[in-house]
This record gives sequence, structure tokens and C-alpha cells, in this order.
Amino acid sequence: MAESCIKFEDLSQIKKKLSFTLPWGEVEAELDKVYDDQKRKVKLKGFRQGKVPRKILETYFKDNAEVSAAANLIEKHYREELDQRKLKPAGYPAIDHKGFSQGENFDFTITVEIEPEFDPQGYVGLELEKADPQVTEEVINKKLEKIRHMYSTLEDVTEDRGLQKGDFTSIEFEGRLDGEEVNELKSDNYFLEIGSGQFLEDFEENMMGMKKGETKNFPFSFPADYHIDTIAGKNVDFTVTLKDHKFRVVPELNEDFVKNFKRFNTLAELREDLVKELAVQMERKSESNLKEDMVNRLLENNDIEVPAAMKENQLEQMTYEAVRHWMGSGFPQERAKAMAESMRDKMAQDAERVVKAGMILRAIAAKENLSITEEEKEAKFRSLAEYYGTEYESLKKHYNTADMMEGMERELLTKKVIDFITEKAIITTVQKELDV
Repeated sequence: MAESCIKFEDLSQIKKKLSFTLPWGEVEAELDKVYDDQKRKVKLKGFRQGKVPRKILETYFKDNAEVSAAANLIEKHYREELDQRKLKPAGYPAIDHKGFSQGENFDFTITVEIEPEFDPQGYVGLELEKADPQVTEEVINKKLEKIRHMYSTLEDVTEDRGLQKGDFTSIEFEGRLDGEEVNELKSDNYFLEIGSGQFLEDFEENMMGMKKGETKNFPFSFPADYHIDTIAGKNVDFTVTLKDHKFRVVPELNEDFVKNFKRFNTLAELREDLVKELAVQMERKSESNLKEDMVNRLLENNDIEVPAAMKENQLEQMTYEAVRHWMGSGFPQERAKAMAESMRDKMAQDAERVVKAGMILRAIAAKENLSITEEEKEAKFRSLAEYYGTEYESLKKHYNTADMMEGMERELLTKKVIDFITEKAIITTVQKELDV
């Protein structure tokens, strides 16, 4: 090990602390390098470039030079130590030092999270169940109901009644905490389906019975675990105006309804096509559930810590994708971000699960010497080119220039490991209905 690292501490499975002591001679040599570099670059009035005396440089640049020298030394010894110990950092380290003192050793400590090294357990001979769902009349009818709702329309409520569960409305609202406006609790035109879970149920209860054009003031107490810290557990005064009031109209399931689909002439043809489509969807769902159960068992059998940085990176990716999804569904950017933020706690749990599963699968791949060959990558490229209807060479070039190769290789390796575990598993087929 590098002689400068005088202490290495295992704070946990993933957190390590490294303590370093560097002799003053090494510090002095690094300072000389920094000042020599500074001398070549700096321009000071009265001195030719490259000829500024060291004493003058120290007068003007001492603090910056010492910061640079410290950073260089820390980076050098930290990287050497990680390489020698074969540790993979999972994020940026926390560094602690008190700077330089003339003639004295330079002490510093680094605390860093690493990807845990572990021997994966319990992945051979897993006892799993795989659903073999049947496309019954009940399943077909449920799917037809979903399709009917997809083609539903919203119409104005004309009868003399107030807002109720299942209705749609646009509201203008404002929340005040201790008399002050709260930016996160204000909107001029917020579209809402009552009972959909977009708002807290207790909040919606205060709007029940309101009619279009009506304004209502009411106090509301936010739960202590609400995702916005500034209002969690607080009492807020709301003013809500109902700007619109609509209800969903679902079309009748008859021959006229079939006219929505150019491929079919009769309801019987639609049902026949649904049988084929549902069979494919159910098989995919069955495979997906099998994989999810497999991953759950792997998580149960391998108790490992997740580095905070890896979890946070995954969470940010999931949040970004959620915002893109909701914006693609027609929600404005501000609302899409708010919806993603409201789900952040749930997504944080999912992010930890995704990261942990990925580490376990990679560990299994390493233990079983599973890897991706060039032939498998080439086959994937050709498959993607055919799917997207593009040139093979241009697609491959895009993946290289866009730095997407690593993601593709990770996807291929994950599939290979899943296939390996599936081959070694004891799978029982069971009759089970799946919701698709």
C-alpha cells in the first residue's frame, strides 16, 4: 500500500475512511511545481512574463497556490490508494484537511462510498411460479371497458348538482401560510379529476358539492410527512374557485363504437382481434412478473448497502423520465414537475431497488464469468437498425458518439444473467388471471 496512507477504516460495507500524512518535502515539491506553472502564465506590471520572483508570486497567489497544491496531492494519493485496493468509488468523496503549515506534515482524511464487493447468494435453483393466464370472456370484457374509457368524452354538467367523485374540473386556488402566499400552492387553471389521487383526499372533500363559478375558503392541515417541508404539518388557508365542471361520457359498446377502428367492421371482429392481442400481452406480463419475482428473491437473499450517490443518480433519472412522460401526456411542464416531486419518496424506494438489483446481477455475472461478446453486440445493433428502419453503420456510429454503448452492454448483460438464473430455476406453471 502507499506509505502515505497511514490508516484505512471500514466504516460500513460501502463507506471507507482513508487517513493520509505527507511529509513536508513532498508538499514543498508540489508547491514548487504550482508556482513554476504560475510563473509561466502570470502577467504582472513591472515584470517580464516568466520572470516574476517567487516572493512576489507568494504575495499575490499564496492562497490559490496552496489550494491547487493540496488538490493535486490529495487527488494523486487518493487515486493511487483506490487503485491499489481495487476499490470503485460510487460518488464524490468527502475531504477534510486544515491546509499547510510551514515545515510540517500535511494531514488529510477522505471518506468515500464504494460499490460493495460481495459474494452473491441464492440465485441457483430458485423455486418460482409462472402464470399461464387464459383469455376468458371476463378478461375480454374488462379490456373492452378500458377501451371504452379511452374513447370517452368530457361534457359540461348541466343539471343542478355540485362537484362529486369522478367529475372533472379546472380550479383556481391559492394557499396562505400565516397570511403569506406559498408559491407551490397556487395555480390559475389546474385540471383535476376528483378521486384520481392527484390531490390529497381530505383536500378534495372540502370541494365536494361546489358548483361552477363558486369560490370557497377553508383551512387545511397538511400531514406531517408531506413532501414539501415548508408546509408539512402546517395549517394553510385556501381559497378555491371552481372554473369548470364536467363529467365523463362513456360510449355504448355497439356496432357504432366499432367505427372508431378502421380495421374492423363488426364488434365480433374487434373481440376476435382482442383475443390474439390479449394472449400476447398476457404472455409478456407473465414473463415480466416472473422476472420481478426472481429479482425480489435475489434481493431477499443478498442484503447489501446501496451507495447514496448511486441511488441519487438513479432517482434523478427516474424523475426526469417521469416528467417527460407526463409532459408527453399533455401536462404542462410545471405540473409534470410537481407530480414527479409528489412521488419522489416512492420513486426513492424504487431507485434503491433498481440499483441494488443491478449490483447483484453484475456480481452474479462476474462470479459465473458471463460477459457480452462482440457478436452479441453486432446482433443487437442489426436488430435495432431493423426496428428503427435505419442504416446499421449510422446507428452503430450514433451509439458510439452518444456514449450509449455502455447502456446497451449493461442491458445485454442483464438479460444474459436473467436467462442464466431462469435456466437454473425450478419453475412451476400455475393458472392465474393477469390484469393487462
